[in-house]
Amino acid sequence: MKIVFLTIFALLILQSCQNKPNFEQEKQAIMTLHNKQQKAHLEKDAFLLMGDSGPDFIEINRGAIKKPSKEESIKKFQSYFDAVEFVKWDDISAPIFSFSDDATMATTVVNKIVITKQKNENNRLDTAYYAWLAVSRKRMDNGNSKQ
Repeated sequence: MKIVFLTIFALLILQSCQNKPNFEQEKQAIMTLHNKQQKAHLEKDAFLLMGDSGPDFIEINRGAIKKPSKEESIKKFQSYFDAVEFVKWDDISAPIFSFSDDATMATTVVNKIVITKQKNENNRLDTAYYAWLAVSRKRMDNGNSKQ
């Protein structure tokens, strides 16, 4: 009985060691997405911005909760991109990451300064400060993980 218990205990420890996520690797995967968002803004590419969003994308803004389709989001962002020139779209502070124990869910706290020139208002400069919480869920596509 004691040997069976020790064998099961050893197998559980071995399994937990093998399944331990690499949080640094997961952080880098989310930073890649974060950097892609900046690139999408600076290059004014709504398709690039929304390319990684999943079917359960939810937008929470100004007291409203919306679940727009990917096409609606692309149209909205492209309209915004076409109306401005980005002077700056930078982090004020480094993003803050938090992961579930198995690294299948993550939150990212973002704080940005955005400076734009308004095309339709004689290139008026606008400076805005934004902060948001992004929630990411790892999806499995064909056996490969995807953020």
